[in-house]
Amino acid sequence: SGMTAVYAPSIQEDFPELNLVELKGIAEQHLKDYLSAKNNITGIHIHTTEIKSYVKKSGTCVIIFQSGVQYFTGTKKVQARYNIHMMYVQDAIEYGQANGFSTTCPHCGGAISDLGRKFCEYCGSEVIPINIHVWELHKIEEA
Repeated sequence: SGMTAVYAPSIQEDFPELNLVELKGIAEQHLKDYLSAKNNITGIHIHTTEIKSYVKKSGTCVIIFQSGVQYFTGTKKVQARYNIHMMYVQDAIEYGQANGFSTTCPHCGGAISDLGRKFCEYCGSEVIPINIHVWELHKIEEA
């Protein structure tokens, strides 16, 4: 499900400071940790990882990476695909985290409505995102 060429430009537009190669490496490490935690899995090898999907909704953005992986359970070789969901919480209140940050202008209090916006649409003040690199593992599932 290699849609990297399709979704990467949109992701880079929304998050210009994001290093997609680094985030992909983090997602792969999460997958290795997830598989290693299971009993009797050894010899984990990730063949390839591509962006499968990019979803923006309800105060969050999710990049879904899909990895082709090989591992052994005992002496049996297994080939599988896993989806690794990496989530960025853009608006914690919208997402349902009452104790989170809000996306408002620090100068006038106006709402910041667009991802990656660098200036407040109401007062024109510069808006510097303080959580630009906070992408967290949301879930891992076998495809």
